Amino acid sequence: MRVILYNGAIKGKIAAKVVIAKTLLSTCYIGRDPDSDLHCREESVSMRHATIVIAEGKAVLSDSDSTNGTFLNGERITGPRELKSDDVIEIGERVFTALLIEDAESEEVITSGEE
Repeated sequence: MRVILYNGAIKGKIAAKVVIAKTLLSTCYIGRDPDSDLHCREESVSMRHATIVIAEGKAVLSDSDSTNGTFLNGERITGPRELKSDDVIEIGERVFTALLIEDAESEEVITSGEE
């Protein structure tokens, strides 16, 4: 399975649409830590803000006890939540739209468009 996060905007600013794709075999760390799989530089993002885990054919989003929370479709999550295509994820000032591709087995990693 592959999860693609489309970076649509930074709150309060218009940003070019950028595709950030990561084929996940286990866990994708999202945060301000430069070693994160998906690195977000904004101060509103915690060092280890959230994770996406793929297991048993499902992609699951979890908040990592971040300061500002992780939002899925406008609702702050308090536990693991299964992702579906077209879900909207807010992490700090970042807004992503998820696309899930179930038959992908490649290990290609594309990360681009960091502001």
